[in-house]
Amino acid sequence: MTENTEQQTPAESENTLGEIIENLQADRWTWSNFYRRPKFWITVIMVLLAFMLVRELVRHQQQSISSTELGRSLELVSTETRWVNKEITPYRVKIVPSVTFTVRNRGDRPIANLKFVGIFMFADSGEQMSDGVTPLMPAGVEPGETTDKITINALYGYSATSKAAFMQNKDKWKPIKVRILAQTSAGFAPLGVVPVRQVIEGIEGDISGEQAKELDERVQKALKLGEALQVLDAESRWEDKKVTRSQAVIVPVIRFRLKNTGDAPLHNLIMKGVFEFEEDGRQLTVGEAEALTEPLGPGKISDEIALKGEFGYSASSKAAFVQNRDNWKPIKVRVLARSRQSSDALLGIFPISREIEGVKVMYRSPGG
Repeated sequence: MTENTEQQTPAESENTLGEIIENLQADRWTWSNFYRRPKFWITVIMVLLAFMLVRELVRHQQQSISSTELGRSLELVSTETRWVNKEITPYRVKIVPSVTFTVRNRGDRPIANLKFVGIFMFADSGEQMSDGVTPLMPAGVEPGETTDKITINALYGYSATSKAAFMQNKDKWKPIKVRILAQTSAGFAPLGVVPVRQVIEGIEGDISGEQAKELDERVQKALKLGEALQVLDAESRWEDKKVTRSQAVIVPVIRFRLKNTGDAPLHNLIMKGVFEFEEDGRQLTVGEAEALTEPLGPGKISDEIALKGEFGYSASSKAAFVQNRDNWKPIKVRVLARSRQSSDALLGIFPISREIEGVKVMYRSPGG
């Protein structure tokens, strides 16, 4: 029986070994081909994003402040309460409770992104009457620092035929108090409860019959002033208040001209713009300006007048406003005028456009 055994020649063995080495070299991951692989860059990006997220969470945790610490850190320094004008028409006067206060940071670190809330309640029952909220204060309150005056006006109040009617029926007013709270992303902290004085803007203390007559005259003059003024060419937009690399603050502005439709010259007026949210009438901010420093004769039209809000919206950039345009809450403005002899007269209510100063293209529809 013969056994057949195949044997490789030295040349054949050498060729086989060479092929194996070539295959191993072709499959080996070298740095030159590793970083060209998509999986490598996906991994790198995910690691970087995870690192940035963790760092941001740590930074936020370090900067955040608990409700307990917020209450210990903030202290009411001064408070002033009264009732202020909400609306004056030929048929009624509406006033709402208001509180103005300052707050000191007696803590040991800055407190940023603050809001303040006022809850107006009936003093006898504690039942809530109305409330008000301030705009966000992105600038921090440093340790030992006291804020500028902060005002919260209630959304709802009382209506009557005139201010004099309020004072003549003062004994029928139900006493009101306001609870002031500070708010951050961590929650709320109560700062105190303050009684609201039964004092109306422009009126101090009790009112006599002569004063009531004078107030009625001021209201009548305000109504006459409103009939003699017509708002023309009203245009609105949002303009810069502060723009830095990390923050953009814009405020609402309305520009218009006045026409004297009465029969006597008008001059030395104070114009006021009360900017409010359309959905609930809650006040956002106020802007005032002097107007008609020179007499404006009957039938004449004034130069342009601008009313610019003190507070507005803040974001990381103007582009962020445009990208989140659909989330903007619609704003309207009440334009009022008063003279030295009159109360505020309502000249009209106008919507605020969502146009931003310096931004040409505000929005494109999905199909545009």
